Amino acid sequence: MKFLHEEGGSPTVTMLTPEFVARFDTEQEALDAYIEKFHGGSLAYTIVADDYVLVRDGPLVPLTARQLRLILSRYGYLSQVEPALNAIADVSQREEALIEWEYATEYQAENPLISTMRVALDISEADMEAMWREAMTL
Repeated sequence: MKFLHEEGGSPTVTMLTPEFVARFDTEQEALDAYIEKFHGGSLAYTIVADDYVLVRDGPLVPLTARQLRLILSRYGYLSQVEPALNAIADVSQREEALIEWEYATEYQAENPLISTMRVALDISEADMEAMWREAMTL
């Protein structure tokens, strides 16, 4: 069982061994015991599995340009980003959005570009958050 959490300000993936998990009735009980023992019972995390991410209440950490582009590609949105940004009516907003998209090396979830892109691509807030959390594991 793997889970993503923040440790020392950096995203960290921790894996609970099958032997450790087997000592409990459920994976959740194993995770709760680990968090109690090593994190004083309080830790925001995201469970990571092979093909999915179970969202928990953890912070949305910044994504690298690579992570953001990979997740947009996986969900079929990457090729639509630049046309969507080029369609912004206000010239200065369009230019700033294109500069951010082209040159930023890191993206914060609350960055106005992300919101603009999400709306332009018709991605719901919940879907964007789920995609973001998945991208955090890439």
